Amino acid sequence: MNFSHDKFDAEKYVDDQMQIMDERGVRLLVGDLADYRRVSADEMRKSVFANYTAFIGTSKEIAELEVELQQMKNLLSLQTNLIHSLAADSLNNETSSNANSAAAAAAAAGGAGAGGGSSTPASTASSVTTAGTSSTFAAASSSSYASSLATPQDEEEDERLWSVEVPEPTEIEKYAEALPDILDILIAERKVDRAIELLEQGQQIEEEILSAEAANALATAIADRRAWLVGQLEETAQQAAVRGQELRQAVGALYRLGETERAHQLLLAAYGERIRSGSRLLRPRGTSFGGAYTAALAQLVFSAISQAATDSARIFASDPSCAADLLLWAQRETEFCVSLLKRHVLSSAAAAGGLHAAAECVRIALGHCRLLEDQGLTLSPVLSKLVRPSVEEALEFNIIRIEDSVATMVAVDDWVLLPLPHGSGATGRVRALQQTLGPGLMHLKLSSSGQKFYMLLVDLVEDILPVISLQLFGRILDRLASLFESYVALLQKALPSPSSDDDDNEDEEGEEGKAGEKDKDKANGGGEEPWQDGSVRTAEDEQQQLALLGNASALADDLLPRLAQRLTLAAGEEGGGGGGGGRGGRKQGGAEQDRRLSGGGGRNTAEHKEWQLRLQKVVDKPPLPIP
Repeated sequence: MNFSHDKFDAEKYVDDQMQIMDERGVRLLVGDLADYRRVSADEMRKSVFANYTAFIGTSKEIAELEVELQQMKNLLSLQTNLIHSLAADSLNNETSSNANSAAAAAAAAGGAGAGGGSSTPASTASSVTTAGTSSTFAAASSSSYASSLATPQDEEEDERLWSVEVPEPTEIEKYAEALPDILDILIAERKVDRAIELLEQGQQIEEEILSAEAANALATAIADRRAWLVGQLEETAQQAAVRGQELRQAVGALYRLGETERAHQLLLAAYGERIRSGSRLLRPRGTSFGGAYTAALAQLVFSAISQAATDSARIFASDPSCAADLLLWAQRETEFCVSLLKRHVLSSAAAAGGLHAAAECVRIALGHCRLLEDQGLTLSPVLSKLVRPSVEEALEFNIIRIEDSVATMVAVDDWVLLPLPHGSGATGRVRALQQTLGPGLMHLKLSSSGQKFYMLLVDLVEDILPVISLQLFGRILDRLASLFESYVALLQKALPSPSSDDDDNEDEEGEEGKAGEKDKDKANGGGEEPWQDGSVRTAEDEQQQLALLGNASALADDLLPRLAQRLTLAAGEEGGGGGGGGRGGRKQGGAEQDRRLSGGGGRNTAEHKEWQLRLQKVVDKPPLPIP
């Protein structure tokens, strides 16, 4: 298809293509059109570069012609004055010559009559009359010729012009007269720095020119050239292909011309457009959990913000209003980044309960965001506030999944205590468990449902650690306690039914207490707990009943507090600025982190201590004590 043909109809072409194309064909067409647009832009750029020399040569020729035309005008004016002066001199000389000739003729006629007497008075009179007539005719002819050349007003003007001495223009006045033409050439050749220097010189020359009229003319010419240069620079800064040094030069030139606010807006707009055009090229699909898309998007957005901050500080360092505008713009770009993350990654991860995927994506974004703090841009609170609802949603879905899994395990648990998994062949989840417990607590035993419950909680904590800085510490502790209370309620269901009325009353009170706790969980966002409605295998003998107590005691006294300490340590590292977020940073901690965890009871906050008391109260509540 020849798109360059004069009769090409774009709308008709699109309509014809749409009737025979499916979705894939439309995508291919869009790709082809994008290629054509890039080729067209390249051809236009090549054409501009190819004709640039001719354009500059034509501009110089036009400037030279203007100078020559001005010189010809001055020469024509001078020639006119010379013609008027010569006509006046010729008239005066001819009149005086005719008068002298007439007087000489009269004198000669009188002398001849007195000496010879041969001439009669009549002939003498005739001669005089003839001479007078000739003189009169000559004078009339000269007057007619002079009047045809110049009027009396022209003669008076010529006399006034020749009587007044025109002063020779000074060097400054000559330079001021030529300055507008020089500026035209410089602006046409895009020699911006030199043009700005001459504009500044022109403003200084205005005060040194003696003539007010010339000063006003120079001021008007400078204002026109300045407006022309500002428009040219704005057009350059708004082009998508202008980047890097060329963009900084255009913005810096506008700043030197006094257009500070406009220059800063153009700088931020250029980087904002770069972010949006780059984000349209990213492919959110085809990634395992959105990590690659998140990394590419965060790199694009926050590197552009970093470069914009660097350029702003370099060009507008002395203007505090630009720093405030930069911060507001950076916050808007951060919101734009989060909106794309929610649309393509976080929304699907939260709906599917993918806490690990959501937390990992947030960790990547926060990592790039925190790199800007060295430049004075603290955008982490803005990013954290925007992504926290998505992480909380994924957390709640994960908790529901834990409830369902544990309910299934409790229904088939034989209430036999088994050691926690260990050894060189342990999986990644078990290695994380060993890192959490330390070598001193691996002797603990739990039944199959207890082990499943605890390992699910380990997964939950490991997934949430990268984003513990989102002020989720208290919420996670509360949800862990609620899950433990629900699990203990299942353990209580596994005890044999009591035979006395007092025990019945205690069971009723216990059920009321659990109902109140359930209502509390609903208020905290936990919703209903369907896993409490499932069947539970009864612990028939004393050994099995001791296993129930062993599950609850080990979880409340040792295992869950260890998880809380891990959360406390991670929250402290984030608060102290050393949190790298993610599991890679924790693996580098190694034995030093295990040592701090094993003796980290002194780091517990008041909230942590209240949480431990809450767990202990759940265990001490009847009928879990030893039968």
